[in-house]
Amino acid sequence: MRHETVSMEEAMEARKVLIEFLGALGFLPGPIPPTLMRSVGIDSEKTDPLDHFIRVVLPVAEDVSDIPAEVNGVRIFIVQEDQRHIAKAL
Repeated sequence: MRHETVSMEEAMEARKVLIEFLGALGFLPGPIPPTLMRSVGIDSEKTDPLDHFIRVVLPVAEDVSDIPAEVNGVRIFIVQEDQRHIAKAL
């Protein structure tokens, strides 16, 4: 899958949009928790550190089917963790 390189600024703007979207879906009830940077953070490709994407970490029990694959052209990478912090990338 080919994509355009995304800057940190573009990823930060898309992250804000995604946080609002996740809140509307009920993933982030109430005030934004302090763990949000770990839950919805920005990473970059190891092969191209200037190419950024948004990483979302959620519990395995959450239905993530409504989370889009990208927001404003920025890729979303979903990781689901169980209670023992064993992660599975989707």
